[in-house]
Amino acid sequence: MLKTSAALAAGTLFAEPIRAAAPPPTSVTPELIEAARKEGKLSYYSALELNVAERLGKAFEAKYPGISVRVERSGAERIYQRIAQEQGSGINAVDIANSTDPAHYLDWKSKDWLAPYLPDDVARHFPADQFDPDGLYATSCGWIETIGYNTNLVKPDDAPKSYTDLLDPKWQGKIVKAHPGYSGAIMTATFVLSRELGWSFFERLAQQKVLQVQSAADPPKKLLLGERAVMADGNDYNLLLLKEQGQPVEAVYASEGSPLIIVPSGVFKNAPNPNAARLFQSFFLGVEGQQLLVDNFAHRSFHAGIKEKPGRQPLSALKLLKSDPVAVLAQSEDEMRAQAVRLVEQGARAVLIKGGHGASAESVDVLQAPGSFTRLATERIATRNTHGTGCTLSSAIAAGLAKGLDLVAAVREAKAYVSAAIAAADRLTIGSGHGPVHHFHVWW
Repeated sequence: MLKTSAALAAGTLFAEPIRAAAPPPTSVTPELIEAARKEGKLSYYSALELNVAERLGKAFEAKYPGISVRVERSGAERIYQRIAQEQGSGINAVDIANSTDPAHYLDWKSKDWLAPYLPDDVARHFPADQFDPDGLYATSCGWIETIGYNTNLVKPDDAPKSYTDLLDPKWQGKIVKAHPGYSGAIMTATFVLSRELGWSFFERLAQQKVLQVQSAADPPKKLLLGERAVMADGNDYNLLLLKEQGQPVEAVYASEGSPLIIVPSGVFKNAPNPNAARLFQSFFLGVEGQQLLVDNFAHRSFHAGIKEKPGRQPLSALKLLKSDPVAVLAQSEDEMRAQAVRLVEQGARAVLIKGGHGASAESVDVLQAPGSFTRLATERIATRNTHGTGCTLSSAIAAGLAKGLDLVAAVREAKAYVSAAIAAADRLTIGSGHGPVHHFHVWW
């Protein structure tokens, strides 16, 4: 059982609207099962690895025949963007979702997108700080973001013992790292480490010729293949499982502390299959689902009745760095500009940071060049057809510069063009899912 608490309790100070009282704990009843079977399916958006999410889905289907689970797996930040687009467009596709970025749940709660549902197992067996006081979400599992190395390439005595050890020139060209723009776990770890070590740590790490990958599950795979000797971050459970299989990898829990990742799960208010979603939430957070995660995937559980697999290091023996989801969510335009300034100071001639995937009423981009700053804001457009926005924006800026416009004018013109292409995108009916922007909106 995971006994160390994280900072989710802070969410009660941030989230709106305030509810009168938490829902009563709910047991799985024959009526709920029957209602779920009538729906016959559910859509599960998951930031867990695909094999984990699918195993949970198959176990649920075996327990409740007649209800199919459609797993939509992606990085947490991509899931967050997708749900924002769908909800903004009035598309009710998601039944239940989990994310490795707890700040997402504070945002969804503030928008009144989540449905109150408190499984009996959560109320009875979870610490109070691991479920929302209004019953809108609960922590489904957790793990550690850690350093690691390939034992065939690095001797234990030579392996990094701390994050600052990664800055040693001997590791140049030998490090792999996941991306915070894709992975919620890495977003959380980046926030925690920048708070503890300062942003200068990442600036110095960038000079180590790091191999950048996407998911937090990718660095352990690169270690296993021998493509890199050391990982700067990545899921500890991947390394634990590989080591138990006899593979040449080792996790290092850094002397400064290791970021604790918690994974909330919640049912959506406008879920098309609300009963199946509630039944899945009860299964996921109950003994069967929790023990499956611990035994088969080396995840950590907050459920008091779950037993850790022998031989795995308990969290009580580790120095843990905990995130504050409220602070993560509160990243502002000032922080966007500060990041742009730092990149310019490192040598970039100009930096444009997009805000198109934010959640505010405005879509704000910031353009920073030496000695100048420009804020570019447009109304956020509710549509699911947003494929190609980044490529289109880059191409339009390049075209403007080729026409002789100065940088600011080229960016302004490009943003106006892309905004109009997004606004016109719903005229197109191409395939299914998230379609493209309408590049030819001026003519038809």
